[in-house]
Amino acid sequence: MNAMTCKALHLYVLIVLCCLTSCKKENSSRTHFPNAVFVTTTMNELPTVYVDGKLFTGELWSNDDRTMCMEVKDGQVETFTLYHMNGKVANIQYGNGDGNNFDEFGNTLSEIELDHKYPYLRQATERILEQEIMPNIKQR
Repeated sequence: MNAMTCKALHLYVLIVLCCLTSCKKENSSRTHFPNAVFVTTTMNELPTVYVDGKLFTGELWSNDDRTMCMEVKDGQVETFTLYHMNGKVANIQYGNGDGNNFDEFGNTLSEIELDHKYPYLRQATERILEQEIMPNIKQR
């Protein structure tokens, strides 16, 4: 190995080590769905959300920190957002029932178009609901 190649290799290794040691998981303080309790009187209403026995205010995320987020204020769900793999919003639902669907470029879609074009979103939603949210639903 010549001296120039050796220096380039050392620089590359140094950069990788710096990234590995200085980068921390930015989402480590997020609250996730399994940490919450969702209280309802019927399955047709939005739940009241508690974390640690108190009405929750903040964001609740799916365990993967990227697919689904619920914004909650004083225990009331304000928005429910589903994300594409590229991080763009795929679907946003508001507490009043209004909502919008988008492709991975931000263009508006119908719900049927979203389901047809992005079947992985339906699968991810069903998995998260089944594994992370449904086990924590309590009825009054």
